[in-house]
Amino acid sequence: MGYSDDFYVSGNIIGYTGDVNTNPTVYFRTGNTFGRITQDHPNRNNIGRNVVRTKGDYSIGNTGPNGVCQEFYDGAVQHTSRNPFNAVSDDNRATLANAITNFPNQKNK
Repeated sequence: MGYSDDFYVSGNIIGYTGDVNTNPTVYFRTGNTFGRITQDHPNRNNIGRNVVRTKGDYSIGNTGPNGVCQEFYDGAVQHTSRNPFNAVSDDNRATLANAITNFPNQKNK
């Protein structure tokens, strides 16, 4: 069994950053609960499933420098991506869902 298998499911995918076909970071959300799976990163300890959090003020958008994705909660930006956020579509959900089985463990970082 993987980390938070009940949360990291295809139906909770909201989008991704990076190239959809080349190890994108996949973002998940249901209600105020959210997380992401990082599939590739220069820091190898930053690959895998992120801690699942629940925050009432969570939001995500391309509000960072040069329009990159940022996640906001606890009253501040908490994560800035390397790339813009793209919403999931019916055409790419299955591709993005591969991250769920390919990266079942919580990241070390």
